[in-house]
Amino acid sequence: MTTATLRNWGGSVALPIPKAILNLVALQSGSAVTLQVERGRIIVAPDAPRYSLEVLMAEQRALKFAVDSAWIDFAPLPSEQA
Repeated sequence: MTTATLRNWGGSVALPIPKAILNLVALQSGSAVTLQVERGRIIVAPDAPRYSLEVLMAEQRALKFAVDSAWIDFAPLPSEQA
């Protein structure tokens, strides 16, 4: 177990976290985290990543999935005909 000492920092209190622990959870200075209190404990967790539609679409295109076009030539069902 690692211990740390809370320190005054401006109008707040700071908790220095050793780099070895930050590396274990892939955090660094400037990383966004969420804070919550459960049963008298402070829980610090990495903030969930937020993706834009553009980023998601670019990642999907990069995967280069095979195009399934068999359904395009499929004849409509009788219930679908006008």
